[in-house]
Amino acid sequence: MSEKSPAAFGIFPDRMSIETVVTSLKREGFRNSDVSVLFRENRGTYEQKRPWNSIASAAARATSTTVGACHGALRWLAGLRPVAIPGRGTFVAVGPVRAALEGNAFGGIHGGLSGSLIEMGVPESQAKRYEGGLENRWFLLSVRLSDSQLITKVKRILAEALAEDVIFTDDPNGLFVNSKPDVPAVTGSGAPSRPSSR
Repeated sequence: MSEKSPAAFGIFPDRMSIETVVTSLKREGFRNSDVSVLFRENRGTYEQKRPWNSIASAAARATSTTVGACHGALRWLAGLRPVAIPGRGTFVAVGPVRAALEGNAFGGIHGGLSGSLIEMGVPESQAKRYEGGLENRWFLLSVRLSDSQLITKVKRILAEALAEDVIFTDDPNGLFVNSKPDVPAVTGSGAPSRPSSR
């Protein structure tokens, strides 16, 4: 049995969505040392605009009074800085995910990005899906969970934020939320594609 703390993982399509959920975690009393964010480095990332076509983006738009209300939320995560991932380029990371990436510098059999997520308890198939999303400039969030009260809180926060492909590493079935398990992982330059809404 792993001694690692259980964690929640989810992915968001744009900066506004990730800042909205980070603001909620801060407000609910989570420690910034338990929160990880990972995204591809890009000069335009911080001001990147994405179409409001995902459920998470729609939630962020609905819950933020102005775009400016979210700016700066990631500054709460001390130590946010670039990290090079062999074969994948440069990403920006903070928290336990960053530590895992730095500790898995040579990547092992799964590669630096997927391998690090797998080491943190993410199932291999889901790690590949996250990798595909990150390649397409989505934002990965992870929250380390130390007690049952935090688990309940983070489930509510991620549900309200409509995070996509959410898993909890302490659940043997992965506990996918807002995911599309029928959509295959993408390990190249694209994100996991989404079926069109009905």
